[in-house]
Amino acid sequence: MTGLPSDEYRADWVREYIQTRLRDSDVIIFQEIVDVRHLQRDVMKGIMDCVSYTNTLANHQFVVICYNNKFNFIKDRDN
Repeated sequence: MTGLPSDEYRADWVREYIQTRLRDSDVIIFQEIVDVRHLQRDVMKGIMDCVSYTNTLANHQFVVICYNNKFNFIKDRDN
């Protein structure tokens, strides 16, 4: 693997796992996510809404909170 997005092969498997085994969860927290947009668009789309934070460092590993779309995520006004 070269570390390129085109090398990623787990998205379909993770999506299927979440849909079959975690479908009743209200919140799933991911860590060490390098491509947040890919997680939101290709893995979690239609399953849960997701939020994270901004960081401009190359290859930063993000924490992403995904939550059941029956809830609203409200950021603390001080952050």
